[in-house]
Amino acid sequence: EAGLWLLQSSRGGPWENLYAFTLEPQHRVDYELASHYTSTHPSSPFTQTLTAQQSAPEVRRILRGREYSEDRGSEIATRTLADDDELLDVLAVKFGLRFPAGTRFRTSAGPG
Repeated sequence: EAGLWLLQSSRGGPWENLYAFTLEPQHRVDYELASHYTSTHPSSPFTQTLTAQQSAPEVRRILRGREYSEDRGSEIATRTLADDDELLDVLAVKFGLRFPAGTRFRTSAGPG
């Protein structure tokens, strides 16, 4: 509508609008500024807790802190990861992210 494109998602029900965008050219500074804010500002949710997301044709994987979920459209399976070792295992197996043994992440705001 009016030059806007919508990214939508259907999770087994009606389509939901996620965000709108235009096809106007973007400049590198536009991405750099947004990326800098989300990765450094104290109130950004991305500096408050560990976050990983991955979208594939059949599943969307989401890790926030120790909460891991797989959204398959018609169902969402969620579980709490037990410890740091299981967290590293999920990052490796589900997201293809490998870290040295003993790596620890702050999984929520506060010391850690």
